[in-house]
Amino acid sequence: MKTARKKLLLTQLFSRLGESLLGVFFPFFLRKTFGLSIPQVFLWGALFYGLLMFFSTVLFPLIRRKVRGHYVLASGLFLSAIFYAVLACPMPNNWWIIGLVTALYSLGTTLFWVEFNTQSYLSNKSASRGKFFAHYQSIMIGVNIIAPIITGLLLDLQLQQYSLLVAVSFLLLAALVGVSIRFPQNYFTSNLALVWQAQKEIWKNRSFRNGLGAFGVGTAFFYLCWAFFFHSVTKDFTQMGLLVGLAAVFEVLSSQLMGRFLKKIPFRNIFWVRMGDIFMRGTLLFFAPTWMVGIVLILGGILGPIFFLPFMNRVHEQAEAYDNSYHVFIFWENALGIARVATALVLFLSTQIFELSTVYLIGICLAALSTLGFRRL
Repeated sequence: MKTARKKLLLTQLFSRLGESLLGVFFPFFLRKTFGLSIPQVFLWGALFYGLLMFFSTVLFPLIRRKVRGHYVLASGLFLSAIFYAVLACPMPNNWWIIGLVTALYSLGTTLFWVEFNTQSYLSNKSASRGKFFAHYQSIMIGVNIIAPIITGLLLDLQLQQYSLLVAVSFLLLAALVGVSIRFPQNYFTSNLALVWQAQKEIWKNRSFRNGLGAFGVGTAFFYLCWAFFFHSVTKDFTQMGLLVGLAAVFEVLSSQLMGRFLKKIPFRNIFWVRMGDIFMRGTLLFFAPTWMVGIVLILGGILGPIFFLPFMNRVHEQAEAYDNSYHVFIFWENALGIARVATALVLFLSTQIFELSTVYLIGICLAALSTLGFRRL
């Protein structure tokens, strides 16, 4: 079990090294490759998240019944690597092609994250979660110390394809590590009827459902909208990368500190930390000198783990109430997915009515107010 846990973190390290080379700049790569406008990026997000829900509920159980977990994990990373390779090539602005490529990426994301989240839960007892989540968050964020700086510079020099090539290499390396893992629970026996029945049962857990939905709204905002808002403030990709790298240093330190005291910190009322972080970023709409942007991102880096580690610990505690952890993390994708699709569509429809600055404000308010859903988790 300990070896599986270490290899899971190593897989996440290589995966994040690849993904972080796009990271905050991901929507700009979508725009360049597929010729999308900002509203179309929001529409792409709704498509991507909708496919995630479909694949997690239908295709993942069918595949997982036939394929062992480490192969599922590695296959997800391999499909993601193919998508990143496609981003390195100019593609026609054709929604049939975009849909096909997005479906490939959605399937890869589903296979990886449902398996990774489930095995992370199974590989960690309650007493070891603090240490695991501290390392996990440090990996997720630590790679941002250098990678965004490199990509920001390459974007300004119009050499972003090199970031994509390196990203593909790291994702393939992560797949090689993933396929070598031997999980303690490597069988999945539920058919579609059982999965659907479990989803309806877990849906009745209102506090869990609302908490995951709240998290989904925030992640959709940061994935689809934050990059455009951030760039509208800095006007410079290199500066974006430098500021993200600086904030990542403080986030790693905060993660390690939170990991030591995780069991002593109740999740109750922690939503104020998330709400404060998001509203603080919103102040940049009105006052955004470089030093202010840096302070906001550093504070956001410190506050991030103070929310995220207790949140993930609470999710694992909720998962203990159910016999099949796969069902829980399939539900994770569905509950997040509903909120993410709704957020992406609100952002898209808002662009048809308001200027982009107002759309960014709407996104920030949605993300901040959604944190009220964490109150009873």
